Amino acid sequence: MTKQTILLAFLIGIAFGASSCGASRKAGKGATLNEKSSEGLLKALAAQKLDAEWFEGKAKLDFSDGSQSVKANAVIRMQKGEVVWVSIKKLGFEVGRALIRKDSVFIINRLDNEYYAEPLKYIERTYNIPADLVTLQNMLLGNPVFFSTSGFKFRENGVHYELAGKGGGMESRFLVNSSGLMLEQMDFEEKESRRQIQYQLAQYAPIDGKRRFSYLRSLEMNSPSTGRMLVGIQFSDVQLNVPKDIKFEIPDKYTRIGAR
Repeated sequence: MTKQTILLAFLIGIAFGASSCGASRKAGKGATLNEKSSEGLLKALAAQKLDAEWFEGKAKLDFSDGSQSVKANAVIRMQKGEVVWVSIKKLGFEVGRALIRKDSVFIINRLDNEYYAEPLKYIERTYNIPADLVTLQNMLLGNPVFFSTSGFKFRENGVHYELAGKGGGMESRFLVNSSGLMLEQMDFEEKESRRQIQYQLAQYAPIDGKRRFSYLRSLEMNSPSTGRMLVGIQFSDVQLNVPKDIKFEIPDKYTRIGAR
């Protein structure tokens, strides 16, 4: 397994998911929008934001970039504001383990007895993905990510409410289901680097009695430096606010690849 494959599988485990097959989940009618405006929709999304001190979920992973396709299973754990931890398995054996902290990312490749230790910004430079711990944890939980919270335009678009605007160097668009105010799609485009991200969320179900969680995610990334990549996750057995062990030890015999 190459460094690119391990890194992408890791990114899948952090936040993203592909349009895999799975049983449909229904979350009921949900909330309604009282004020049809950008401010009203932003307030509604904030009220439905999923917050958790701890997270654990099992996942089926998918990755494709046109030249290779990888499927794997993972266990994903998160401690708010501190760490994201991922264990990736193939055929029941751990092939990789990853750890993200506030300023750094560590990846163990058990197939080649190698490990990587890089600044967190390495992910952003290499894959053109927003790379700070808060953003990654929000994406893992299925929360909207805003590069700016002002200047949005609101409109009704079929069965969706739509927010669109510019800020933080990005053009952003959000599609929210009008029947339950579930976030179903986020689009980001950075004109200067010509990178585009489309992030879809589906199969919502209640998770803590009040909030809902998207069990199926799909992400498409496209840029001149990486080409087109599809990454994804189908979650199962999700737990919130149950403290978990987060172990990450690099064996002495492993060789470090790359440098800061």
